[in-house]
Amino acid sequence: MKKLILFLYLLHFNAVAQIEPYVQEVEEACTVFSSLWNKNLYGPLLFVEPQSRKIYTIKPGESLVEGILPDSVNLGNTSIHWNGTHWAMLILPLPQDKTGRIQLLTHELFHRAQKDLGFEQNNPDCSHLNDKDGRIYLRLELEALKLALEETTRQDFHLQNALYFRQKRHSLYPAKVQNENLLEMNEGLAEFTGIIHSNRTKQDTKTYFRSAIDRFIKSPTYVRSFAYQTIPVYGYLLRQKDVKWNQKLNNDSNLTQIFLDAWGTVEADENVYQGALIREEEEIRAETNRKRALAYKAQLIDQAHVVLPLEKMNISFDPRNIFPLPPYGTVYPTLTVIDNWGKLTVNSEALISEDWKEVRVSLPKYNPQMNLVQGEGWELNLNEDYSLIESDKGTFTISKKSP
Repeated sequence: MKKLILFLYLLHFNAVAQIEPYVQEVEEACTVFSSLWNKNLYGPLLFVEPQSRKIYTIKPGESLVEGILPDSVNLGNTSIHWNGTHWAMLILPLPQDKTGRIQLLTHELFHRAQKDLGFEQNNPDCSHLNDKDGRIYLRLELEALKLALEETTRQDFHLQNALYFRQKRHSLYPAKVQNENLLEMNEGLAEFTGIIHSNRTKQDTKTYFRSAIDRFIKSPTYVRSFAYQTIPVYGYLLRQKDVKWNQKLNNDSNLTQIFLDAWGTVEADENVYQGALIREEEEIRAETNRKRALAYKAQLIDQAHVVLPLEKMNISFDPRNIFPLPPYGTVYPTLTVIDNWGKLTVNSEALISEDWKEVRVSLPKYNPQMNLVQGEGWELNLNEDYSLIESDKGTFTISKKSP
């Protein structure tokens, strides 16, 4: 027992001992780079151990406070309003690398300060980036950005080519141009902020960008994470021409136009950027995705399923593995939803409708005594005043019990 107590004490001591210097280093970074947005972004931080939900919170000028995060609060690297305070939330453990830690923390601190900086938070639909052509022209744009980082003497040429591929993509999906801009204003500017605060050397920054793009290209989906790659590179290179370019932005800014004004565009040769290989890979992926979409449609649309209304939802998911299923919505292989009716945890597939009014999962197995609903790869913990009901067609939904 004494050994167990000592072990738990050491775990606690190590957590606190690690967090305090992390807080100090990010506070220093925010002070050094306060000129980036004409505002020091340092603010309340909430660190959480995901398994135990143990939290460590700290506000400017105060000491570290420990506690437990309620089950009603979803976990994630994000900004949240909780317990009367607006926090930047970080999941432990943090990156071992100091520059990676500062980049992550200041990304979330930007989100925390985002509204004060004049930018609304947006997470629009960019499902076109799961289409073959959407992915092709995004990959070509990113390959051009990589060469812009590598070939400094031809940097402007490669940037002009990158913007050509961007405009080509926009011409194919005109209805999605504004959505791309909104997501880049949201996540792109946050990641740009993290990059600047990380204070890497020029060479280390370029190396980081190239390796990050290479990792991204191999990821299952680009739909919600592309902005982490595009805006940081454009923004970093534009900062070398105009150190205050970002301070001229407002909530209605058009980032593509700003980059076109800075560099212009020229018609690009795809072969310079591995065009043939990219097209071949995306043809194969498109056929695989066609089969995958049919399987999801059969499972979550055609067959009987559970439909849960989204009323006052708190949602967390991995943006790197979602699968658009137009016109029905988006499939989330992993998902946690907390709403008025309880908590849904998904480790297989769930479908959220395009209008964000409902979430669907496969058929259930129900235990009314525990108000626990389970299915293949998912679990629903219903609040006591809700119950599961079956419709005439075999589809299930939930209903609030009569008083």
